[in-house]
Amino acid sequence: MIGRAVPLGAALLGAVLLVSACGFGPGARIGQAVLRSGDIERQVSNRTFAGETTSGAPIEVFFHTDGVVYIRGEGSAGIPFQDRGRWWVQWDRLCTRYERVRGRKATCEWVTLEGRDFRTYTPAGDLSARGEIYEGAPRGIERRPAKPPTVGS
Repeated sequence: MIGRAVPLGAALLGAVLLVSACGFGPGARIGQAVLRSGDIERQVSNRTFAGETTSGAPIEVFFHTDGVVYIRGEGSAGIPFQDRGRWWVQWDRLCTRYERVRGRKATCEWVTLEGRDFRTYTPAGDLSARGEIYEGAPRGIERRPAKPPTVGS
């Protein structure tokens, strides 16, 4: 039968699979496979990322099992900072929203892990931070609940 209608959902799925098979997407730009949602959760839950941003600033991020995240490091001017917020995984990306950092805007990043080398990438596929991930919280992290995100902010 010529001109048979294809359901929209099937057409969209086919387009996504075609694009993935052609080498597009985050893995192609990054140059290695990105972690899937379940793998990201297993790698970060109750663990600390210790490394540096692409500007060379040191950073530590602790991902508590209940979705609370703590961050500390140095800003671009070398001024120490710390903050807390929420973390979650969405569409194979690690998302964070802090109370002060980045003006309370959520950021979702791709993640790769090769051996102990843990890296995060912007939605465009540019490296944002690299370091190691290890079990537990770093010393000096104060365990307080984060304020819930405000709807619409």
